[in-house]
Amino acid sequence: RSQLWFDRAIEYDSFLSSGTSGLVFLKRLAADYFYVGDFVKSESCYSRLAQFKHDDLEARFLAEAAKFRSGKIVKGVLGLKKIAPRYPNAAKLLAEYYLDQEYFDSAAVQIERFHSSTDSWSLILRARMALAKGEDARADSIAKSAIPLCENIIDKIPGEGRGYIDVGYCQLYHGDFNAAESDFKTALFVENRPYYRGLSLLALGRLYDLKNNRAQAISYYNQAILERPGEYIISLAKKGIDGPYKIR
Repeated sequence: RSQLWFDRAIEYDSFLSSGTSGLVFLKRLAADYFYVGDFVKSESCYSRLAQFKHDDLEARFLAEAAKFRSGKIVKGVLGLKKIAPRYPNAAKLLAEYYLDQEYFDSAAVQIERFHSSTDSWSLILRARMALAKGEDARADSIAKSAIPLCENIIDKIPGEGRGYIDVGYCQLYHGDFNAAESDFKTALFVENRPYYRGLSLLALGRLYDLKNNRAQAISYYNQAILERPGEYIISLAKKGIDGPYKIR
């Protein structure tokens, strides 16, 4: 499958270099570079798209999110802050970043922006925030309510890892470590894209930290780095190596 994405990237790159204008193809090219793990080129394409469509909040969000993957984290945060009040996905990505860095007060501000959203990403973030605040029963309830939504994603796209990673975090947040491990490993099995393989291995490292198996956790973090999943995931894996993952 990675060869398919590579071939498509070459096709779209040739199309754009020929001088033909097509923002749809630029967006697809950005996605294809992301899928084959070339995050610098992906970020460049998304940034070009945002320049052409400056008033398009989705285009601006994709450009700022791409900065995260390619390691321009500070620039990405600043850009996301500008659109978070008007674009919920920007607030969600900021909340995820703040939770990863254990900036819980800042995360709470962003989560309040999408407090009424009921999609799986929103629910997973709210469950994680509840755990950080010591509200275990609330976190358990929220995480369980998100599981069917994640399973719907799996049913629609069974060959991709995102749904398995999401449902794995739901299981982890309500304390079913065995189910979480199964889901994370399934994501690893079905995926060959560096970003999602890195996310799966990062999740397994965090799981084993919570199981107090530090040696196995570090092993997974090191494997995540070797997948070259983008600088942000690598930074989280290195953070896990430096010290065990903590929910609160």
